[in-house]
Amino acid sequence: MSLSKEAFQELSPRAQKRALSDQAQAAMWRELPDGTTGSLVLQLRDRGAKAERRANLFLGVLLASILVGFLYYASLLLVPQYWNAQRSTYEAQVEIVNDQIKTMNNARKVYRETLQDILFFAARPVKIAGPHYSLGQLSELNDGRTLVALKRASSRYATVNSILRSTDAGLTWQELPNANQVAFQELIVLADNTLIAIEDNGSILRSQDVGESWQTTQSPIVFGTNILRKAPTSSALFAISNSAIVRSDDGGKSWETLSDISDEYFYDLVIQNDEKTLIALGGEVVTRSDDGGDTWETYPFTDSSPVGEITVLPDGQNMIGISKFGSFRTSDGGKEWQAIVLDQGGRPIEVQVLPDGITILAVGSTAGILLSSDKGKNWKPIDVGTQKDMFGLKLLKDGITVVAVGRDGVITRTQDAGKTWQTHESFTTQDLYDLNRLQDGTSLVTLNRGNSITLSLDAGETWRKVLSGADTSLVELYRLRDKSAVIAFDEVGTIVRFDNLLSEALNDAPTESTAAADQALIDFIDTLPGNIPAQPNISQLRTQILTATTIRPQLEQDLLKATTALAEINSGGFSLAQRRQDFDLFMASCLQGSEDSADVTKACADAYAAQNSTEDKSWWATIAETGPPAILLLFLLATLGGLFRYNLRLAGFHNSRADALELLASYDDKAALDTLTALSTALAADKVEFGKANTPADQAVEMFKAFAARSK
Repeated sequence: MSLSKEAFQELSPRAQKRALSDQAQAAMWRELPDGTTGSLVLQLRDRGAKAERRANLFLGVLLASILVGFLYYASLLLVPQYWNAQRSTYEAQVEIVNDQIKTMNNARKVYRETLQDILFFAARPVKIAGPHYSLGQLSELNDGRTLVALKRASSRYATVNSILRSTDAGLTWQELPNANQVAFQELIVLADNTLIAIEDNGSILRSQDVGESWQTTQSPIVFGTNILRKAPTSSALFAISNSAIVRSDDGGKSWETLSDISDEYFYDLVIQNDEKTLIALGGEVVTRSDDGGDTWETYPFTDSSPVGEITVLPDGQNMIGISKFGSFRTSDGGKEWQAIVLDQGGRPIEVQVLPDGITILAVGSTAGILLSSDKGKNWKPIDVGTQKDMFGLKLLKDGITVVAVGRDGVITRTQDAGKTWQTHESFTTQDLYDLNRLQDGTSLVTLNRGNSITLSLDAGETWRKVLSGADTSLVELYRLRDKSAVIAFDEVGTIVRFDNLLSEALNDAPTESTAAADQALIDFIDTLPGNIPAQPNISQLRTQILTATTIRPQLEQDLLKATTALAEINSGGFSLAQRRQDFDLFMASCLQGSEDSADVTKACADAYAAQNSTEDKSWWATIAETGPPAILLLFLLATLGGLFRYNLRLAGFHNSRADALELLASYDDKAALDTLTALSTALAADKVEFGKANTPADQAVEMFKAFAARSK
């Protein structure tokens, strides 16, 4: 469609640009020859414009083909490198995140082990109501679950003692009703679970319903009963008051007087294993019986202070007495006592007699550990691996293991009856004063100053410090017969149960390395008894686990993203990871059902190498694979190049004819007709050479030459 100049000027700049690309449109705005010649010029211009547009189209396709070919062959080199670089990046990211998660999991394992260690024999303190009471004389009944203890007045503000009972092995306690306001002083449990107690007015009480009710027994004692003991193996019971020593052989139902005593206060009764030798310790006397209490002899004690502790050697005649201000020995059953004075100064303050009945080990007041090889007559200090002062000494039930504790938390032990000693870590720098051997004969506990104990459950081999949760130092301990717990009392009415129940409960907490398991561990800490989470190390542990719980989800999300991306990259056969995966699959298939030996593994590896060698492409195979696309691309480029050149020349051809017609139309004489005829013949299509890449100007020159030749 042709436009006038006026219509062209009304077009938008973009539309004008499109219209100007049409040379036929431009020809309309010039003065064209009249008639057929002008119409022919216009048609030739239009054909030239169309041919030029086709040439431009083929040129664009040609350039695009060159670009596509370049990108294709470049990608054969660059794309594998790019994806392998991406794979390396994601593998590094996966490794970093896995290392972080591994570090977190290792830390979580340490946290759990630390918590397990803290909860080992953890304390469960139970405060008994009343600020003016102390507790003691814990006894265990046959069922292993029922415990009873004495709640005693410890000040002038509390005048009535009572009985405490636990039916769950010391987890909870209840104070039994005391309607008669009995002031209990001593409490023991017989083999048939009968409770025997004495009160401060001298009465002896008996209960067969675990303290629910009490019956007063007939006793010749009228006042001041303060000692109640039972024989180690028989059913004999002994009680001592300010006026008499009495015995019961029927479980406390009836009592008989063994000896009348007066004006003497006895504070302990020692019953030897033979149950014949009885020794009562008084203020300044020692009263002794060698026939089970039938007859008694009283001997004055050499020192003016009461004997605090007496140790009777197996022969029954040699004894070591320890008082507040001195140490003494007797070799005639207590008739005469001699003070023990060491050459280097000091004295024994705690003694342990070895099974031979001759050798005695003792803690010296100034000389560490002392040894006597003659029943206490002579003493000498021995080397126990430390120069620290020693404060406690205990012989264990095997008869050869002895443990001693002392200054700055020192612990030393012998397993050969004192010949050699080894020091052990106590995990405390506190002075260890009171060493207790519990009922099982192998458990040891030191009552530290402050609210902690140092505990060993393996005959002194290993030790650990355990916070008690009590307000003051502990004063009495008892280990249950099943060894599941240690029960202790402090000085102001607190019962502490040390057990592994919390440690065992931790075993039920999830162990998986997940955020949910971390949160479960935090929830477990939050449910611990109040005295445990308040410990600084527990609080710090909870903070560390909480931090891990916050970080872990993000790390797991990052790991998921990286592994997903890596899996997508590895799905391409060109990647090294894919080749490694193929190798693993081949080896797994090859080794399936075979014996795991080096020869079989090598044979499979050789087979995989042989298989790969047959699949590896040689240089000619690579050329054969990549050559056809190159040949096809070159053919396409040649074709497009030819089409471009053809249309470019065709456009020049049509424009040259139009230029020639316009030149001829300018002639006015008659000869112009002949010239036009000759020119038309010269411009015939069979006279134009398309094999050369001539420009439109060259073609115009050639047409003029042809016209001149025909005019001659």
